[in-house]
Amino acid sequence: YGRLRKKAEDIILAHQRKYQKILLQAAEGMSRQRNLNHLLKLIVYIIKKTVNPAFAAVFFQENGNFYIKAARGIKREHMDVSIARDSPLMQYIFSSRRPLNVEEMPPAARQYLENIFSRRIELVIPAFIEDSLVAFMVLGNKKDGTVYSASDMEVFEILSHQASLAMENCLLWEKERKRLVRREQELRMASLDHFSASLAHEIDNPIQAISGMAELALSHLDSSPDFYLRDKLQRIVNNSCRVSR
Repeated sequence: YGRLRKKAEDIILAHQRKYQKILLQAAEGMSRQRNLNHLLKLIVYIIKKTVNPAFAAVFFQENGNFYIKAARGIKREHMDVSIARDSPLMQYIFSSRRPLNVEEMPPAARQYLENIFSRRIELVIPAFIEDSLVAFMVLGNKKDGTVYSASDMEVFEILSHQASLAMENCLLWEKERKRLVRREQELRMASLDHFSASLAHEIDNPIQAISGMAELALSHLDSSPDFYLRDKLQRIVNNSCRVSR
């Protein structure tokens, strides 16, 4: 029995070391992501694929509250939940600043979290940018029945730091993208204004010439009884002035 138990433990530890190595490799590659939504979905996919929890979800901060932005193993009706920044759960996460086993949490914070999903949650992994909590991940129990080990927690902490840096990069890239879009729009408007001014100048020159010739012809017809011709020439002058304005 002792040998079988030792062999089973060795198999479990080998599996843990394998997915921990994959997680560390994935953490290093996160900084290459430029799209925040893609990054969050990638994080959830990697965790679900390697660690195989019953479910995984990432909450991201928007306008003071936290919303699920990526998830696997979560029912659709739970995807629209939000968590207020001043809730007992968020206050405890903010004060701890590290991956948390739910059993460590105060009863109020634990109950608040489990009421959201109506199922057991094992871990909460926060992501900070400097002193700001921007996101956190929740994980269910492992499907193979094993517990999250101390080495798991260390790997998740490294993953959290790398994810925070990757999220910050994504936010900076998005800010720069919007700046470039605004700049491109400004350049297009400036180009359009220049084109409009050039077009107006090109139109105005022949109009002025037509108006001048019509006025000259009118000056020679002051005493002419041909009212029809004088009326047509006056219309040319009036419409030319209107176009030039």
